Amino acid sequence: MKYILIIFLIAHSIMVQSQQKEESRYLEGRVFQKDSANQKSPVAYANVYWQNTNEGIITDSEGKFRIQKPANSESPQLIVSFVGLRPDTIIIDKTRSQIDIVLEQSRQLEEVSITKNKGATINSKISLMSTQLITDVGLQKLACCNIGESFESNATIDVGFSDAVSGAKKIRMLGLDGKYSQFLFENIPFMRGPESGFGLSHIPGPFMQAIQISKGTSSVINGYESTTGQINVEYKKPADTDLLFVNLFANTEGRYESNVTSGLKLNENWAGMIFFHASTQNAAQDHNRDGFMDKPLQQQYNFLNRWEYSPDGYLHLQFGVEVVDETRIGGQLNFTGKDSNPDNLYGIDIGLSKVRIYSKLGYAFKKDPNKSLGWINSATYFDQKALYGLKEYDNNMKSYYSNLIWQTQITSPNHKLSSGLSFQYDNYSENFLGTDYLKEELVPGIFSQYTFSVPEKLVIMAGLRTDMNSEYGLLITPRLHLKYNMKEQYILRATLGKAYRSPNIFSENMSLLASSRSFIMDEKINMEQAWNTGVSLSRHFEMTNQREASLTLDFYRTDFQNQMIVDLDHNASEVNIYNLKGKSYSNSFQADFTGEVFKSFDMTVAYRYNDVKADYLDGMMEQAFSNKHKLLFTTSYKTRFEKWKFDFTVQHNGSKRLPDTSGNPEEFRMNEFSPAYFMLYAQVTKKFRHFELYSGVENLTNFVQENVIIDAENPFGDHFDATMVWGPVSGRMFYGGVRFRIK
Repeated sequence: MKYILIIFLIAHSIMVQSQQKEESRYLEGRVFQKDSANQKSPVAYANVYWQNTNEGIITDSEGKFRIQKPANSESPQLIVSFVGLRPDTIIIDKTRSQIDIVLEQSRQLEEVSITKNKGATINSKISLMSTQLITDVGLQKLACCNIGESFESNATIDVGFSDAVSGAKKIRMLGLDGKYSQFLFENIPFMRGPESGFGLSHIPGPFMQAIQISKGTSSVINGYESTTGQINVEYKKPADTDLLFVNLFANTEGRYESNVTSGLKLNENWAGMIFFHASTQNAAQDHNRDGFMDKPLQQQYNFLNRWEYSPDGYLHLQFGVEVVDETRIGGQLNFTGKDSNPDNLYGIDIGLSKVRIYSKLGYAFKKDPNKSLGWINSATYFDQKALYGLKEYDNNMKSYYSNLIWQTQITSPNHKLSSGLSFQYDNYSENFLGTDYLKEELVPGIFSQYTFSVPEKLVIMAGLRTDMNSEYGLLITPRLHLKYNMKEQYILRATLGKAYRSPNIFSENMSLLASSRSFIMDEKINMEQAWNTGVSLSRHFEMTNQREASLTLDFYRTDFQNQMIVDLDHNASEVNIYNLKGKSYSNSFQADFTGEVFKSFDMTVAYRYNDVKADYLDGMMEQAFSNKHKLLFTTSYKTRFEKWKFDFTVQHNGSKRLPDTSGNPEEFRMNEFSPAYFMLYAQVTKKFRHFELYSGVENLTNFVQENVIIDAENPFGDHFDATMVWGPVSGRMFYGGVRFRIK
């Protein structure tokens, strides 16, 4: 027994030393600042990076970070910075694995309390592409119940309704429909195909930690899509979140929500998290008295379970499952569903269910940490049955995505190479207006991407991927990105790239079923393809009292080689769908100022101009429902220790060209352009020790589009149309809620 005990102690010592050696390759820690009571508080979204390298990360909402140490330095220098705080540079001993960093205020003043001021929107200094980060503070500025309602205080993205009866929302980016933007869940593509119809309501705001919005084509690693940009959703992480978080919400339109998230670190290796969402819209309202519900009755349940496993500093595994179930009943006031409609009322009855499972596996090689291997997998099952009046549309999707990524450096950290293989499988089974349509795509791909960097000065990334689409053939995707730090305060970015998109004719135009229009398709719709070029110049500077601010100017142009044209102008009673014959382009210019203008008072002012045109059957015209001008003004003020928060947002939405309705009888015609209008939002939050109360108002001026439904009195007639939506469909709305958390 004595010898066995000695052997056991020796083996245990060896194992401990081995684990310590592995852990020493990474540095973990937290970034803090001190308040007037000398109490430390975490600094969220601080920049953490190694000097003379491009290796950097941003701290999470609790100020935590984990970064791999440079392999070629015995005593690397870590730089930590945050808006309004003095940057710090720390020499890290190669054996050190844990550190707490306390930043000081930029200027020490008497009788000034130091408080954390996390911005709602952060313009990234580190990102290669022009990227905005909407933080958890930004997600709580409004009644952000889902991702579709989280962009109201952002000038880059417009959000509107697809029609006036289903409640489905859509976005626009760079003036183009949201289908040209790539949605990612922690860099896993999702919300594709039929998911996009109602997908914006399937990501509850309390589930999200942050949203990253990047303009222009993205890295070839993520595929050949992303014509106008990427929207990457970061969910809360199991190891860095609250033990329990509850958000309850209600508004004056009869909408009630409950959201619960719970994260638990089981041990040093395992951490798990559960997300649950339930919501209902149970009040049928008709404020404009057209006989139709302003918003459909709705029930939604959303469940997500995710896990993380990290046994050492080299292997990291994530996996999870998501389930969504939703029903919508809309249309005329007394419509209760297609199975109980004795009065033959016009209604919409939509039911859908979705299941997604995913996994992410990463491994950094022990002998050479500069080499790593990642493998991403995701499988989705989606089923939907929809009724619009007398028109039925059912669809079923099975999708699988896999991406294997190898990363290494060439000769030095200034030269990096990322290569890999990908595979995308999509199977669609649709019944559109009584006709079955089957579509199957298998897309194997290969890609490689080279990154050259001059530390703290220049980054150039060039990528090329080749895909073989079983439906459309060979696809070649080149992309080039550049970031140049001109001076300490100025950053220049440029991008050039090609993008493709497989059109989904029926699911992407499902909302047009809410009209009497007939669908005309005389040719096969080909793969959409476009070039996107862009340039961005940002200046980061200090205002009075050394409070940081940023000014960004950018311009992006999209040129289509082929596009699926959805023509609502040629005939007011038809939807003509065909391939582009001629030109189609989008020019988008935006100026954006964000800063803390005085203590605890943040302000954003942004202006955007879009010029979007295409060749239709009747000639080149502006794209319908795309506004040329948008002006955004937001303010946020916090009292001492953030006991009170006040948020205010003003949008000015310019006029939009409307589809030509001159072929209708005079009483059913619309103007050529919609009027410009303002939208005002306000919210007040009171914070207590373990919970906070919030209340607010949307559409404060009570502006509502007139005649949102054409010929609402005769929904089965020849001129009925509920798709001419250019503005708000419901008026002033008050809301309130409570957020409760246990750390």
